[in-house]
Amino acid sequence: MVLEFQRWGLEKKRKIIAVSQFFCGVLLCLGLISKTILFISSSFLVIMMLTAVYVRIKIKDNISEILPAMSYLLIGLLILKDTLKIFY
Repeated sequence: MVLEFQRWGLEKKRKIIAVSQFFCGVLLCLGLISKTILFISSSFLVIMMLTAVYVRIKIKDNISEILPAMSYLLIGLLILKDTLKIFY
C-alpha cells in the first residue's frame, strides 16, 4: 500500500487517510443506532470516495482500478439517500 500511496501522490497523507477510513467505518456501524450518525458517516464516505475516484482519474488509472472506489461511492450515496428520507 505504501507504493500505491506514492503512485497516487499521497504518501504524506497515508496515516490520516487510514484513520479517516477507520473512523468512517466505526461511524457507519454506530449509524445502526443513530440516524444522525449514519447521515454524517455516509456523507463522509461519499466525500472520501469522490476524492478517490478523482485521484484515480487524475493519474489515469484504467476503469478496473476505479471501479472499487465507484462502488463504494454508490453504496455511500444509497445510504445517504435513505438517511435523507428519514429526515424529511
